[in-house]
Amino acid sequence: MVTLGIIGVVAAMTMPSLIANHNEKQTVVQLKKVYATLSNAYVSVLNEYGAPADWGLPSRDNNESHDMFMAKFDNYLKYIKNCGTTDNGCYTDKIYDLKGNPYTSDVLTVNSFKAILADGSGFALRVWNENCVKDNDICAFFEVDVNGLKKPNRFGRDIFRFYVTPKTIIPYGSPIWPGNEDMNFDNRCLVGGASCTAWVLINENMDYLHCPEKLGWNKAKSCK
Repeated sequence: MVTLGIIGVVAAMTMPSLIANHNEKQTVVQLKKVYATLSNAYVSVLNEYGAPADWGLPSRDNNESHDMFMAKFDNYLKYIKNCGTTDNGCYTDKIYDLKGNPYTSDVLTVNSFKAILADGSGFALRVWNENCVKDNDICAFFEVDVNGLKKPNRFGRDIFRFYVTPKTIIPYGSPIWPGNEDMNFDNRCLVGGASCTAWVLINENMDYLHCPEKLGWNKAKSCK
């Protein structure tokens, strides 16, 4: 009985950690899947329609821009639900930072295109520069919630952001992005979680949740 009791205590202590580790691995897998889905669709869109600057998009402040942008993807993405820029029920309207504080400055929760993909992940799209022509211009933002409308709706946990450039889609916080100093790991991933996307995809972990002081693009890439 004593042995069984000890086993029970050990199990109770280790199970939460094992569950959290499993959930993080699932998040990494899902994020990689969504990134591949969006990237492959964008390649097809560029091949068919050319770069966004050629699409005749109105101002980014015009909701029609977001609808027109995503209309190019109609043949390349499968939706469970398409909310466009008017309906609700595809994306959370309350986003939090990595620590659970309200993320009040997020512009993608309003006036953006929203949909739920066939794999259950939700996303929001907002045009940022309708005249983007340079390779490192930001044409739009994709923001992805890998578990749809389920909580926690936090950056760096289930919500991740991407840049859309004239040629490709780049994970937010990428160390290879020119002029990206203000979006780097220390400034934006560890502080608010918004730029953790690149870390998760490149290093295939979410260890910034466990040993942030050890990590960095020029330091360790995992807690191990």
